[in-house]
Amino acid sequence: KPPTSSSTFADYLFSHTMARYSAQDVDRITCDEKDATLLYVLGGSVAQGFSAASKEDAWHAQLEGLLRNSLGRKDLYVFNAAMGAFVSVQEKLAYYLAVVPRRANMVLIVDGYNDATIPANSSVRPGDPYALGLRFNQLFANGFVWWLAKHSAIVHTILERQFNAHITETRRKLEQDDALFRQHAEAIADIYVENMTEVLDMCAARGQTCLVGVQPARSLTAEYVGERMDDILSQKRIVELYKTIFARIARSPRRDRFFDLTHVFDGGAKLGYYADSVHPNS
Repeated sequence: KPPTSSSTFADYLFSHTMARYSAQDVDRITCDEKDATLLYVLGGSVAQGFSAASKEDAWHAQLEGLLRNSLGRKDLYVFNAAMGAFVSVQEKLAYYLAVVPRRANMVLIVDGYNDATIPANSSVRPGDPYALGLRFNQLFANGFVWWLAKHSAIVHTILERQFNAHITETRRKLEQDDALFRQHAEAIADIYVENMTEVLDMCAARGQTCLVGVQPARSLTAEYVGERMDDILSQKRIVELYKTIFARIARSPRRDRFFDLTHVFDGGAKLGYYADSVHPNS
């Protein structure tokens, strides 16, 4: 068993509503079942199975069952350590904090959408978590204004409108300024692929099989099937973001470890598989 002083910074990653194994379960199985095959999932809310009806309906639960039946092994476990709204830099930290201290045979990362859209969604720099700019403002800007906002509905409303106006202006510029958008998209792609390549390098050094699946999005599926469905940015911009990411993946020394999941809903009910702009339903 790990010592009681062992870091537990990442244990919360195993406690989301779709998690089927707690951090304590993961450690118990790892210690008690020496020959078990352990697969860790990292990513954002799609990797969590956010819009599934139940834990048993989540894709990682289905994957575990399929692998067990296919391989004839009951001691194969899919541990979910994904967290909603995470971008690749947070997923990289999750790998170091949640996976590296434990035995792992395989790591599957399902991501891409948050890196592509959160900068426009929250007006943060490419690669930054969605609330980072807000937190910096709260810590380093005028503390009195933030204190006042906690005690005054008027000041709170004014601040909220200022932030919303700033985000709206960011989106407008990204839609209308092609040169700015290209720079923005290239920064997103560089940071995303750099973070994922680092994790893949570490996996190789540790003898783990690791894969990165670039997840689908509703506006991208709409593009593939000849329909129109805008997102945080227009469908045109979302498609351009993904194309830039795939072009950067093609130049990665670990490009054979990435795979394209964006076409998984091209058939069948197509857009009907989405509960919203990105989350698949059960």
